[in-house]
Amino acid sequence: MNKLWLIDDDEVFTFLIKHKLDRAKGFDSVKSFLYADEALEELKKFISEGTPLPSIIFLDINMPRMSGWEFLQSLKNFNIDLSSTKIYILSSSSSSVDQMKAKEYSVEYFTKPLTDDNIEMARKYY
Repeated sequence: MNKLWLIDDDEVFTFLIKHKLDRAKGFDSVKSFLYADEALEELKKFISEGTPLPSIIFLDINMPRMSGWEFLQSLKNFNIDLSSTKIYILSSSSSSVDQMKAKEYSVEYFTKPLTDDNIEMARKYY
């Protein structure tokens, strides 16, 4: 099952991207989270219950409560096996520092807005 999660605190952006992803087809489900800590808790719950993890996660960097970087560090600290999940940073920042940091976490980096080419690249992952 190819589930996609979108973690971004911008409700308007999230609504538009969910609509775009639904139209793109190819994803069994698209779920959004406004806060990274809520997504992290759901991942932990899925793992404890043996529920399949999402195939793809689009993750914003700058969010309240928990940043995208803190989310990635938490995954690393909890030693969560995400071998079946591909994470893409989806940020309005085009900073080369952010792009280098993404490489440290072995995640892809897309700048907003999410393009059809980005979606197609993500879809090819699974």
